[in-house]
Amino acid sequence: VHLEVLESFLDFVPGAGFTVMGLDYSPIKGPEGNIEYLGYLCKGTHPAPELNPAAVVELSHGALAHGKESSVLNILSLRPIHIGTADCKRH
Repeated sequence: VHLEVLESFLDFVPGAGFTVMGLDYSPIKGPEGNIEYLGYLCKGTHPAPELNPAAVVELSHGALAHGKESSVLNILSLRPIHIGTADCKRH
């Protein structure tokens, strides 16, 4: 279900006038224990990285299933994270 939702999100965003520049999951589960996903969007059309929603879902299930949601440092050590200072206007 998570993969279907992310794929629907990725299909929807360009039609709404945005480019998805990044996709990740929250290291903290939602109030009902659900996994939250995060998208980094820029308004307009821009060159974007190749995104792999299936890998994001797999990582989220693996990390959060092992009780790692309470420690951001533990989650960050499991996978590369790209936090950029990219300005959408420069793309």
